[in-house]
Amino acid sequence: MKWKCLICGKQQKKVKRISKKFCSKECFDKALNKKCNFCKKEYQARTLSTRYCDKCKRSNEKNRFYYKNRKKNKKCCQCESYFYGTDKQILCPQCKKILPNPLIHHYEEIERPVICRICKQLIKNEIVKKSFRTLDYRINDKPCLKCSEEIRNKKKLLREQKKQNKKHVKRKSYYVKKTKAEKEESRKRVSDNMKRNNPMFSKKTRLKVSKTFKKNIASGKIKYKHGKDHHLWKGNRRFNLVCRSRLYAPWIKKVMARDKFFCTLCGKKGQLQVHHIRFLRDIIKVVLLRNNIKNINDIDVNSDIYENLIQEVVNDHHLSDGITVCKKCHIKIDDRYRAKIGDKK
Repeated sequence: MKWKCLICGKQQKKVKRISKKFCSKECFDKALNKKCNFCKKEYQARTLSTRYCDKCKRSNEKNRFYYKNRKKNKKCCQCESYFYGTDKQILCPQCKKILPNPLIHHYEEIERPVICRICKQLIKNEIVKKSFRTLDYRINDKPCLKCSEEIRNKKKLLREQKKQNKKHVKRKSYYVKKTKAEKEESRKRVSDNMKRNNPMFSKKTRLKVSKTFKKNIASGKIKYKHGKDHHLWKGNRRFNLVCRSRLYAPWIKKVMARDKFFCTLCGKKGQLQVHHIRFLRDIIKVVLLRNNIKNINDIDVNSDIYENLIQEVVNDHHLSDGITVCKKCHIKIDDRYRAKIGDKK
């Protein structure tokens, strides 16, 4: 980057220099040779910011010269004559001889009228001390007793009107205890917002994760465990599902025909189901105890024993063990059915 020296005026590139304004020491020494602003004599300054030589700094002639230049035409406070003085001077030189201490206040007693601000009637005359410095005095404006009472009454009426117009409502506290239902709603709201904004719940990320798992399982990096060895094993539920699938013709249809295809609780006809009065798990336990079997998972699915047990469970269902119910009433009665529908939603 190019720059110019202030004295020689030469353009130069980046070079080691003494300051930002001078290129060499010679130019810097020339800049220190200055003229005094007061006596106008040449002298060698120590810094670039100095304006006066050493003699003018020490002497008081410089201060006297500038003090004279500050004077202006002013008006005396006492005799009201014009004189040539500074901003702080108040009295002319003749009045100073009469009043040797101008800072001492000399007062005169004067009557000042007190006038009402509203009705503009004279209330009284006050005696006030007037100094020789102040030429004018201010009239004291105050409301009289009658006007002050009227002002107070108006303010009272305005306050009462504001209170009547306002609806007095108790302020709610910042912390309010929530019920269980409100807490559950807030939790659901937070979870829904997290799912919407979370990129892991998007379709693209799910497809990527599923592809990587399938590749790793096929290559052998991940050993996928089946059945009992799986970490989420909760027992064999196939037995219960097979029993439910085979109950329609021999038991469910007969129970609905007995109740004439109407809900026994509300009397509706659509979305009918059959509710177990005696639970299915209790019937299965009785059948297993009868055959001295502790765990169904030990039996093979393709064996004849497995199918015989299913048939016994179906035969143990009687008409008195079930009731026809619609879907809404089934949710009210059965807690487990309510939990299943909640998981699906």
